[in-house]
Amino acid sequence: MPEPLHVVLLVRGGRAPGLEAGLQRGRDDLDAGEPTEGGRRYDADLTVRRREDGTVRYTGPSVFGPATEPFLYVSYRRPGAADWTRRSKVLLPVRLEEGTGTLEATVSDVGATRARLEDPGWEQRP
Repeated sequence: MPEPLHVVLLVRGGRAPGLEAGLQRGRDDLDAGEPTEGGRRYDADLTVRRREDGTVRYTGPSVFGPATEPFLYVSYRRPGAADWTRRSKVLLPVRLEEGTGTLEATVSDVGATRARLEDPGWEQRP
């Protein structure tokens, strides 16, 4: 049975002058998020399906990648452009505790293809 899951992602750094940035939704949409001290906050509503082996499958317009390595994209492009200048993957955990609620993490965008997850990593809250 599908379960709702709210994701809160705090991204430190990664703001490039002249580029718009955001949490990618689908092929072309960007969620600009909300400014925070030292970064931006992005919120996404996903759906989780639990598998017999204890892993989860995420679905929703903000989820990308194969079921074995799901991720979110923080993407960058020139204002009004269709092509991405850069995209940074934020890997999602493949296992969650029972119950869903909210999943939160802070990452540092270090200008690479993968954002660096800061300690303590993904935290699940009721």
